[in-house]
Amino acid sequence: MKEKIFKWSQYISKLNDMPKLIQSWEKELVTEIFKVMPKDKYYRILEIGCSNGRWLRWFKKHYNCETFGVDMDMAGKNMSNFILGNGLSLPFKNNSFDIVFSMGLIEHFSLKTQRRKLIEEHVRVAKKGFIMITHPNTTSSLRWCYIKFALDYRLGHKHYKIAPEEMKEHFEQTKIRTLSSKFIGWFFDLGSNKIPKIFTHRFTSDDYVIIGEIE
Repeated sequence: MKEKIFKWSQYISKLNDMPKLIQSWEKELVTEIFKVMPKDKYYRILEIGCSNGRWLRWFKKHYNCETFGVDMDMAGKNMSNFILGNGLSLPFKNNSFDIVFSMGLIEHFSLKTQRRKLIEEHVRVAKKGFIMITHPNTTSSLRWCYIKFALDYRLGHKHYKIAPEEMKEHFEQTKIRTLSSKFIGWFFDLGSNKIPKIFTHRFTSDDYVIIGEIE
């Protein structure tokens, strides 16, 4: 059977210009960002794998900052400071940014060594500032079942399992002090028949976020 290839440009073209902040994971992520990152400072911010730049626009709205985005797809070409590039070899000098983050990127790398390299690049281009990484809940969970059977199998996505313990290990070994590490969201936000969130548990969480500060 012919392998399905996911069309990223098509997917990105359907994204909103700004996060809607409707789903639980978005609301909880924003809460963590405000909790950890002071708003009374000026930041240079880089998103690796920025797609259409919607989260960079969110930062621009809520923080005093200059934003930059890197992606291997040209879908973000109309945003300011967009650069076509690879997250494993960023086209920036050391110590260029105050905040470096990626969302829904690291889980597409199959090897732990590649994931470490991605985080090392986050750190290399950052000053003594903040690192934030979010990815879908790829532990044994309802979200993981949905990913494997509805996305990877049917649409041709490629997702790989990452445990929180691995992310914490990467942070520790690249000298990032973890400030927040938690599962966020609620699987039953999906679809039109939403069920209000009643508890937080790994099995029912949508995403995982880890935020740290370079020591």
